[in-house]
Amino acid sequence: AEQKEFAYPVLERGKSAECIAFYSPIRRCLQTSIAITFSQLLAEKYRVLYLNFECFSQFAMVPEEGESMDMTCLLYYIDAGEEEFALRLRAMRKSIGNWEYIMPMCNGENLAGTEAEDWLRLVGRCRAMETYDFVVLDLNDSMQGLFEILRQCDGIYTIVKNDSAARKKLDRYEYV
Repeated sequence: AEQKEFAYPVLERGKSAECIAFYSPIRRCLQTSIAITFSQLLAEKYRVLYLNFECFSQFAMVPEEGESMDMTCLLYYIDAGEEEFALRLRAMRKSIGNWEYIMPMCNGENLAGTEAEDWLRLVGRCRAMETYDFVVLDLNDSMQGLFEILRQCDGIYTIVKNDSAARKKLDRYEYV
């Protein structure tokens, strides 16, 4: 919010999607709301995939009968061929205009138990698809490989609060 202008890159087909991450060590700072709003605004001009990695996310709905596909299912196909992975992602995605998302994992144990290399491969597969201009990640420290994923991102937004406890958490996060 402190930046006066955000320059959107001109993306060329055949290149990886830009990866933007939202992560804050501070809880209850509206990270998910801001990440969703940001990705929806991007989707007014670009094709966007939003992935939420929150443990027991309020964004995840209890699946209705016959509708049980979430990020757990997508992880199952990360080793599939390019066409198979793309087909499965298209079948699982929800969309509002150019804003697409995969339902977050309903089970927090699945999120915490997924290996860092699997998250990296999943994000890499989504970025490599020519379907999206941006992949927006709403990250959480319950996941393995958080900092490895952050290092792979083109941009990181950290939501802050202005109190002493929050400042201490941010100082520790910036130190790591």
